[in-house]
Amino acid sequence: MAYTEGCLICGAEITYQEEPEEKTCTICGKKELSQAGCSQGHFVCSDCHRGEHLKTIINFCQNTDWQNPVDIFDYLTQVPGFPLHGPEHHALTAASLIAAYQNITGQKNPKAIRDAVVRAKQLVGGSCGLWGACSAALGAGIAFSIIFGNTPLSRERWGDANRATGKILEKIGAIGGPRCCKRTSYLSLINGAKILEQLTGIRFPLTAPKCMFSRRNKECLKEKCPFYPG
Repeated sequence: MAYTEGCLICGAEITYQEEPEEKTCTICGKKELSQAGCSQGHFVCSDCHRGEHLKTIINFCQNTDWQNPVDIFDYLTQVPGFPLHGPEHHALTAASLIAAYQNITGQKNPKAIRDAVVRAKQLVGGSCGLWGACSAALGAGIAFSIIFGNTPLSRERWGDANRATGKILEKIGAIGGPRCCKRTSYLSLINGAKILEQLTGIRFPLTAPKCMFSRRNKECLKEKCPFYPG
């Protein structure tokens, strides 16, 4: 796949229909219900869109010693072929936050990172507009749940994880659309780290990111985005 913006097949604009319909993946031939598609008729299923990126995310996050989740995120989004937008960002947000937390606390657990990516793989692309809940924030929610060891039967930490995800969604919603997977991931990582600091007492070496992708994003909010480099 030669393109990282728009359609992964030809680079053309991605369009959205009002109603989902069954489409056939141009790459693997699998059929999938979707409202998204290329203006030239191509369609790439969620699995093919993620490609090998999930394996790269797992491997790097299991082995890095970096403590700033934004640094981890930025590094992996610059891997050749990593898409400008797409569902791989949901897994990357979850894994980056967990990896940084583990490195600060010294509680390394490779399985937790793998589990986070497996859970985040269930989050669909376009959820920010189609579900009314950006899956970058839900990726952070996955990180909270894994860090706290939550299940549906948990008590106090069950509430902490849900409140944390809600606060992140508030931050994302306050800026408004259209979607930008880098902007919403940054907001999820920064606010997720701050909430973890409040709940656990640890400190992340956070830095304010300056977006490296604004020139590639046709829908960039520019000065309305807190990460726009100017």
